Amino acid sequence: MRIPRIIHQTWKTAELPADLAALQATWQALHPHWQYRLWTDSDNRALIAEHEPWFLPIYDGYQQPICRVDAARYFILKHHGGVYIDLDFECVRPLDAALEGHGMVIGLEPQAHTELEHIRSHGVDVLLCPSFIACTSDHPFWAQVEKGLVQYHQTSDPLEATGPLLLSRLYQRLSNKSAVHLLPAEMLYPISKFDCWDRLLNDPGFKAKVIAAPEVLGIHHWHLQLPALGIQIPDSPIEAAPLPSILILTPLKNARAYLPRYVEKLLSLDYPSDRLSLALLESDSSDGSFEWLQQQRATLEKRFRKVQLIKRDFGFQLNDVRWARALQRQRRSVLAKSRNALLQAALGDEQFVLWLDIDVSDYPANVFQQLLATGKEIVLPHCVDGSGMTFDLNTFCFKDPAKGDSASALCDGLYQPSVGEGRWYLQDMREPLVKVDAVGGTMLLVNADLHRDGLNFPSFPYRHYIETEGLAMMAKDMGYSCWALRTLEIVHPRVA
Repeated sequence: MRIPRIIHQTWKTAELPADLAALQATWQALHPHWQYRLWTDSDNRALIAEHEPWFLPIYDGYQQPICRVDAARYFILKHHGGVYIDLDFECVRPLDAALEGHGMVIGLEPQAHTELEHIRSHGVDVLLCPSFIACTSDHPFWAQVEKGLVQYHQTSDPLEATGPLLLSRLYQRLSNKSAVHLLPAEMLYPISKFDCWDRLLNDPGFKAKVIAAPEVLGIHHWHLQLPALGIQIPDSPIEAAPLPSILILTPLKNARAYLPRYVEKLLSLDYPSDRLSLALLESDSSDGSFEWLQQQRATLEKRFRKVQLIKRDFGFQLNDVRWARALQRQRRSVLAKSRNALLQAALGDEQFVLWLDIDVSDYPANVFQQLLATGKEIVLPHCVDGSGMTFDLNTFCFKDPAKGDSASALCDGLYQPSVGEGRWYLQDMREPLVKVDAVGGTMLLVNADLHRDGLNFPSFPYRHYIETEGLAMMAKDMGYSCWALRTLEIVHPRVA
């Protein structure tokens, strides 16, 4: 049975403090297709009164509110399944892959917590943290938890009555421990509560190193534990590291019909204006594209830190269907030259470059945040058509990585196999974050330092690949991998 894709969190009321609301938003941003529910204290009690009335005297009798919060999360998961996450938890990467194939998933606390004398004195070998629990509804472990809640309900220490020590003891009693999958601390609790309380996460460099570790799914700020331990919460809110600066680059040609939607989507982005720059290069158009952009410049300059409109012609016109194999080398060579010219002219001090095709028609407002949250140097979303099928066939994995493309697929010096011949596309894959062998350019995020180090778009066959696919091959030769966030979809309409 699959763990339901719903996130549960709890708070006193429906109104969250600003710092916790910011952390809450990270889970919704990286799980856009999941359900979400915030449970209030009154919601929690109503659930227990309706479904577990036998437990209500114990619930109401807890002397410390944290015990009621702990107990409520267990009953929420018992009846609804899904993922419970404390509000002082920040999401770094999507959860889907970590949950697949498991009926219950709980994270282990850092070793530094397990070695505390108070914990060691209770004889637990591992310390399970209730701040993140994922499970199917009616998982058999909840029967053991209910017995434990009754057994220890008069214990004065919340850790023993309802918290980590309770879960850890009950886990050790299980005859079939494989029923509960334990995630190593590095995935959910990469730093200890002591480091958090020392405000190390307020150092952007320190936090960037934590997020860069590919196994990290989330960061627990250990903020809500402070009142329970009698420690005053600092007046200043949890500080998030500043978002990196991004340069959006778009080459275009005869794109007048697409420009209004392109600008509309740019203006709807949920990203700080002072961290965004924009540059477009128009070439060989006959439909007034450049003139229309010039008219919109004032509007764009209000939204972006810097706007550049560049005109450069390459003297190339299509006289056939753009996808014809005989045209690909010439067509994509010109496109590569356009991209490289735009990059050379526009890149300043930005930390990332976001390549965006002019005819991409839809994407989430927080698409940049979702891509950045992967922590990858080169990453792109899943570009689909209006029906939800993969549109971008330049993003692929080899079916046989050792062999790659077949020599029989060579045409005009480039590998141009039939669709599906030796290649898997994103619609064929199931992992949320996939390492890919080649990339397309409908939307592509690249660490700007890679471009500064020489990564560009080959305008000639590079290992028999060109333009964006050639960039992926060059990146591999430079020691970098390309990634696709399959669960993040953008839309590109199909055109002739």
